[in-house]
Amino acid sequence: MGLFDDLPPSVAKQPTPYPSAGSKRKTVEPPDTREDGANSLRQIKRQHLETERQFTVHGCGLSVKGRRDYQQDRYTLINTPSPSQPFTAFYGIYDGHGGSAISTHLQQTLHTHISTNLTQAPLPSLVSKKRKALTSVITKAFEDCDKEIVKKWPEAKEGSVASGVGQANA
Repeated sequence: MGLFDDLPPSVAKQPTPYPSAGSKRKTVEPPDTREDGANSLRQIKRQHLETERQFTVHGCGLSVKGRRDYQQDRYTLINTPSPSQPFTAFYGIYDGHGGSAISTHLQQTLHTHISTNLTQAPLPSLVSKKRKALTSVITKAFEDCDKEIVKKWPEAKEGSVASGVGQANA
């Protein structure tokens, strides 16, 4: 089985063309597949909502050293399919600059800070408030990592850019 073989079928019946440079974007509606156009759009939206609930997260990582004597970059791939965990997936990329100590520290700790903050701060049920709460949880996790790094390496001449994506059980 291929990597994408278990994805749900596409809702659109034709691909949406990308606009050429300088042209204005056009929204291409999928063709009606039923006689009643209004019901067709509702059906497409319903199918879209159903597919949003049914997906599997896959992740893989590759690290290439390049011209340096050692690899400064790190990554984290976590798949936790358990509903009791605060998130089902987390993928982090840590681009080391001037060394690997900071990117290694982030690789080992950033996801644990996010997980701890998610379990300590219950998320509200309203979507608008949930987004704000998740933003606070993630911001606090980065701030906690920053404090640890400054305390552990006060004179460090290296750093890291951290990027991540996660699926929260919320």
